[in-house]
Amino acid sequence: MGRFSIAPQTTPFRLRPIVARTFSVALKHMSRAQVVAVDQFAEKYRMSVKSTYLPLEYPKYSSADFRASTMRPLFEYGARCAQSGRLWTTLDETMDTVAAAAPAWNRTPTVDQEIECPLRGVQLTAGDRR
Repeated sequence: MGRFSIAPQTTPFRLRPIVARTFSVALKHMSRAQVVAVDQFAEKYRMSVKSTYLPLEYPKYSSADFRASTMRPLFEYGARCAQSGRLWTTLDETMDTVAAAAPAWNRTPTVDQEIECPLRGVQLTAGDRR
């Protein structure tokens, strides 16, 4: 789906950048609205919905880049988080994390920095996997 939220930025005062930014913001809004609608539907019918995301600290990633050199680290990150039981989150956990991470939008992680899994600050036991 792409990024759930985007870093604040100034849009140049020209027609093409303004139209592009307008469509980008509209698509982000519609995506968020769909996720909220799914969550409300699930809540109404007492269903559980889990999702995952790439944390803002994850190195810049293009969803259109399918080269093995790009996909391999992404796969390994997801596998590590899934193996530890910290990949899937609720919508509330995701929104809380995104809101808390807003100050880090413009920070670039170092190459050797360990990126935290989406489900943070949770101590899991062997029988507690989500």
